[in-house]
Amino acid sequence: MAFYDFILESLFLFQQESIISLFTGISLWILILPGINIGIGELLSRTIGDPQKKVYQIATYPFLLVGSYFAMIYLVLPFMGLNPQSLELSSILGNIIKYWYFFIIFPAFSALMKLPFKFILKDNEYFQTALLPGIFEEISYRFFLINSLFLVTQSMEISIFISILIFSLGHIFQGRLKNWSGLFALNHTLIAGVIFAVIAIQYGLIFSILVHIAGNAILTILEQSDGKSKQANPKKKTI
Repeated sequence: MAFYDFILESLFLFQQESIISLFTGISLWILILPGINIGIGELLSRTIGDPQKKVYQIATYPFLLVGSYFAMIYLVLPFMGLNPQSLELSSILGNIIKYWYFFIIFPAFSALMKLPFKFILKDNEYFQTALLPGIFEEISYRFFLINSLFLVTQSMEISIFISILIFSLGHIFQGRLKNWSGLFALNHTLIAGVIFAVIAIQYGLIFSILVHIAGNAILTILEQSDGKSKQANPKKKTI
């Protein structure tokens, strides 16, 4: 099956010709990629996750953006069998300027998709921070956004990179957990967006949904555990 054939046909479920070939083709990467995402998220949380470190969060983002760009060229795109040379900065900037409204439409679309469910189990942290984002953000950013970008750019490489950027910037107003809000969320979701895109395209959207849910649930557990430990061992005030 040609790589681009699945774009409008089977991105929603599986990228292989059958479920059997999909499962026989899955390697350890389906476990390694989520592990990388969780590991980087925890590292960022412990280094720049404090709400008082907003300056560090702002300063870190450009470095992660540049790092993600080169990671796409030298690691991600070759791993996916795509053409790294297609990811030219001039093409990226040109398409960002031309389709700037995508940066407004799709974050708003994702938020509207989740809105009716925000009032269900609104006090359940895992439902609000893991299940809802895992399902609706993957459908919005990986399915609809990548498809839409591909239709207008005719470049899967450009579509993936811009979708990652939109996914990241769409989290600037996030504010549920103490450390996972606003400027800090930009940094982690930039890395997570790369990993979710790889999983969605290589293995299927259903897997990126499951990984997104599991990853958010684990990070929520770590965040809550860290909060409880700080409450149990408050820092002593010095006079």
